[in-house]
Amino acid sequence: MLSTLLDKHAPVKTVTVTIRPNAPWFSDEIREARRRRRRAERRMLKSGTQSDMDLYRQECELYYSLITDAKSQYLRKEIANADSKRLFNFVKKLSTPSDSSIYPEHSSDSELAHRFSMFFMKKIDDIVSSFVSDVNHLELSVQAPENSLNCNLSEFNPVTDEQLRRLIMLSPPKSCTLDPLPTWLLKECLDELLPDRRAVVRRMSSWDVVTNAPMVLFIKNELSGLAKVLRMFKENDIRVLHIESRQSKQQGTDLEIFVDVEGKKGLLKNLMMSMREAHLLSESNISINMTESSNYGKTEKQHNKHWNNKMPDFPRKIADLDNSAKRVLTYGAELDADHPGFTDNEYRQRRKYFADIAYNYKHGHPIQRVQYTEEETKTWGRVFYELSRLYPSHACQEYLRNFNVLRRDCGYREDNIPQLDDVSRFLKERTGFQLRPVAGYLSSRDFLAGLAFRLFHCTQYIRHSSDPLYTPEPDCCHELLGHIPLLADKSFAQFSQEIGLASLGASDEEIHKLATCYFFTVEFGLCMQNGQTRAYGAGLLSSIGELKHALSPNARVLPFHPDVTSKQKCLITTYQDVYFISKSFEEAKQHMREFAATIKRPFEVRYDPYTSSVQVLNSPRDVCNVINSVRDELMVLTHALTKLQSRFDK
Repeated sequence: MLSTLLDKHAPVKTVTVTIRPNAPWFSDEIREARRRRRRAERRMLKSGTQSDMDLYRQECELYYSLITDAKSQYLRKEIANADSKRLFNFVKKLSTPSDSSIYPEHSSDSELAHRFSMFFMKKIDDIVSSFVSDVNHLELSVQAPENSLNCNLSEFNPVTDEQLRRLIMLSPPKSCTLDPLPTWLLKECLDELLPDRRAVVRRMSSWDVVTNAPMVLFIKNELSGLAKVLRMFKENDIRVLHIESRQSKQQGTDLEIFVDVEGKKGLLKNLMMSMREAHLLSESNISINMTESSNYGKTEKQHNKHWNNKMPDFPRKIADLDNSAKRVLTYGAELDADHPGFTDNEYRQRRKYFADIAYNYKHGHPIQRVQYTEEETKTWGRVFYELSRLYPSHACQEYLRNFNVLRRDCGYREDNIPQLDDVSRFLKERTGFQLRPVAGYLSSRDFLAGLAFRLFHCTQYIRHSSDPLYTPEPDCCHELLGHIPLLADKSFAQFSQEIGLASLGASDEEIHKLATCYFFTVEFGLCMQNGQTRAYGAGLLSSIGELKHALSPNARVLPFHPDVTSKQKCLITTYQDVYFISKSFEEAKQHMREFAATIKRPFEVRYDPYTSSVQVLNSPRDVCNVINSVRDELMVLTHALTKLQSRFDK
């Protein structure tokens, strides 16, 4: 009787329990910590008090700390006891990610995000359709009161700005890399975004309009390319009305696929955006105004296509400069017939010695110290003496300030040629710049690329003693006396690096313009200080005759504007026809930033000082990563300002 009652009111239920073996590092101590964490979690959820929340947090920290320690001890033990074969398999297993994936099949992150959004949009659309259908056919058996409101959800009132603001501000701050915009950034920019919400509503109101969209797809040499596109159409309930293919006239062996499809306007638009990101859609001819086109957009696409075909390579890590530093164009170990030292065999051997140092140098190694000859030191001393007399009345304040520091800390003296390794360490501490030896002239592209990494290619040899006041090429007098004092100034160092960053990935024509601007600023630039003209260009500050000429009434001086300056001819063996002047380094930097923004490249670059590498920013994820790092830095500044404010309030 009792058994019958139990079967009726408490029937037996079968529960499948999967028993998985514990990890080899799992211990009884971890198991007990997990139990305590679960008990603390249940207590916290039940009471909601702050003390229980703190206890739960402590148990979690202890639990995860035990797991980390146990894993570390296990891995150390396994590595210590493994033979070579087992060690190889063990390391391979740890470093190789699992092939299994919980995500649907996809070729890019943007395609995965699109498939997720399409899945949920279709799900919501199906629910809404069934809901409206059920409401239309619903027969109510209960008589509603006469004064009751008609709530069949057939009309919707537009949301107010305040309601929308409240909804967004209550959203959790969680975010992932698939989000087009992090929630915290949306909240911070809410005041700017809210006025445009009506445009968003207008776009959403036409989501369900069924329309046709003829388009031309560019399919690369992939067997699954067309199948991938058709599968995307099918998954989004888009009907293919007509399809045909032909050989691409622009892309050689690739195919152009003409497709006429029918579907909901919103789904079609999102699908087209996804195909563009996957580089499947080359052109669209849509008469339903689904895309906003402009002459600028067409020009930009054409330029991007041209740029991708002729993209110049550029270094991504500072160690990559070891290769470009060897591509010396002129001089180096060899000298032209018109060089003052061409007939001097001893000088030519000396130049070969310096070239070997430069060619064998590797980034991260100390720069080889040089024992300069008595003749070389005398040549340096003559140049140093003559220029030192001119600097107080001709050089800018930033130069004079750092030149005195170099005399004190780096051996800048008339009877001593400073060592590059000492100067490099000095610059590294002050502005992050470093030196690397180079045998002679580099191309403008290779030289400017070094500046992007805060690295300056510096010669180690000295000019021929027959004419100490003239040199047809850069030498250590030019580098150490002309460039180094201002590279020790933070504002000028930033100015130099921004020119270098602007050069990465630029076309040959744009490199020529940047190099010309560099020539008439960093090499031969003038600035105004206290109502007087002063020199900051290294070419002037290392040339006695031209330094006097540039600040004389005979020199032709124009305001620095990159658009004008970039068209001026650079002169090497004579004085310049014209010099360009700025009110300050900050003004010159601002002009160069505006000029760099006109360089047509479909990405931006950013220097990472922690890894001494250049990051290419050409996707929303790249930009979000930078925003996150900047946000962390802003938090530090905010805390610093808060502490300063509290100090002043006392």
